[in-house]
Amino acid sequence: SQDRSRRIIFAAESEEDKHKWTCIFDKVPRFIPKPRQVFGVHLAEVTDHDHKGVPLFLSALIKFLEATALGNEDLFTQVPDPILKRQIDKGILDLELVNNPHAVAGLIIDYLHELPDNLIPPEYYSTFFGIYKIQNIQIRNHLLESLLELFPHTNRNILYSLFKLFHIGSIKSLKENRLAQIFGRLILRPKPEHEKFVINIAIELIRNYRILKFNLENSASTPSDEESQDSESLDEDMEQNPN
Repeated sequence: SQDRSRRIIFAAESEEDKHKWTCIFDKVPRFIPKPRQVFGVHLAEVTDHDHKGVPLFLSALIKFLEATALGNEDLFTQVPDPILKRQIDKGILDLELVNNPHAVAGLIIDYLHELPDNLIPPEYYSTFFGIYKIQNIQIRNHLLESLLELFPHTNRNILYSLFKLFHIGSIKSLKENRLAQIFGRLILRPKPEHEKFVINIAIELIRNYRILKFNLENSASTPSDEESQDSESLDEDMEQNPN
């Protein structure tokens, strides 16, 4: 075979048979596994998830920032790194190689920007924005909780993970209004007539992120260990960093 990257071992009774087999193998296309695509993939096509159903790549980015970078006041203000994104598109997914939290923050922006699915499902879009026209907060929250029960679990858990990240960041050092400006349109993807509501909705979701949490059991169930730990850590942060 002329392709030196392939080594084929077989036994032939004659040079003629050997030549026939060589010609056959040369016609077989070589399989080159493609790197698994990360950006621009429909949620239903994502194969790697965390225990909440959040795409593993996005989950890793969020956890990285939660653990290392939410004290940076200028997080999410730098342009995403195109070189890093190209590396990931080629199949390099090792976040241990990334030491710059701004690069990780930029990847979250890129991921959400290229996500082909709306996190607010189209069939519930009008209802979602209609709920936020209601002035009574208790009624609004009650209706929102009922609507969220209809969301796909993956969508709801992505929303929860993102707005939880923003909530913790706003307690530590990030400006709530700036987060709402950056991610309100990116996540909610409003139509022109709803543009003016987006920042206020995003701010409310940052403050009230727990309403987005999906529970396998009803709301009367005992909070999970993770949720209890989140609550304790947030209370500690609020004591140390009062608004």
